[in-house]
Amino acid sequence: MTSANITETSTSVVFNVRMYAGNVETENTDWLQSPIGSNAARGALHMGCVDVVATSASTTTTLDFGDADTPTAVTELINPTKIIALLSVVNVTDKAAGDLVNIGFTDTTISFDSDTGGDGDTHRLTFLYR
Repeated sequence: MTSANITETSTSVVFNVRMYAGNVETENTDWLQSPIGSNAARGALHMGCVDVVATSASTTTTLDFGDADTPTAVTELINPTKIIALLSVVNVTDKAAGDLVNIGFTDTTISFDSDTGGDGDTHRLTFLYR
């Protein structure tokens, strides 16, 4: 799959935060290594949030982190090996816009169908990844 219905100038990272997802004991750092004692970091959990502007309404919009055509404004800051969960896709330009349909994700892509009249609208994608 390739990135579609977005442009370099219309895409930006809102935030990218590394999250602690280890043991309840804050002093325990076993979660940093896999297997324990190997000094090989296990992929840390991150939360990412990206704004994309759909260039066409009622069209599938795809953000593919593995595609060379994906805006570098995003891939320089967020480049997941695996998207773990898609938390939300929200039209932040038009709060009264219709429901977004066909929302989905794979290891490195997030896609959704923009609503009718959604061309030029900013959509905020929030997700967990490593």
